[in-house]
Amino acid sequence: RLSFEKDDIQSETNPLAILASILRMTQQAFNTIGKSDEGSEREIFGEITKSLLSITGKRKGLPLPQSIKSLLAETARIATSTCASNAPRQPLQRRKAATIKELAIKTLAPRMEDPSRYNMSKDKNKSQLRAEHDRNRREYKREHKAAMRELRLDGAFVESERRKAKGEVDA
Repeated sequence: RLSFEKDDIQSETNPLAILASILRMTQQAFNTIGKSDEGSEREIFGEITKSLLSITGKRKGLPLPQSIKSLLAETARIATSTCASNAPRQPLQRRKAATIKELAIKTLAPRMEDPSRYNMSKDKNKSQLRAEHDRNRREYKREHKAAMRELRLDGAFVESERRKAKGEVDA
């Protein structure tokens, strides 16, 4: 039993409890991570396996109890069965770069009306030249507003995509 009380920490059984906890966590790591297809885990767990197999319970002053010896043997058995593979390790693969199509920003052209059909009651009492000038000015103003609106929307979209990508990379 592992305890962090002052009296228990200084007892002779606390190091054995710590060793037992570490061996159980190592077993969980082997069971969880060791069976992946990547292959790099075998190298990491190979070092742990060597360390496990080098531990002997034949110390003169304080031999290991039978429960720790059996836990050690079980962990070593799990380690050797998990890491045992004759297949060579797969080399690391680069991630595929995003295509130009994936990186491109979809833009929407502002809505435009047919200027030849434009007729506004404001231009009824004006000369034809002045009415055409005012009509072009209003049309330009509307197009400008529409283009600015679309640019704002595109900017917001680009920023949201940038933050989403940054969040994925950070996570």
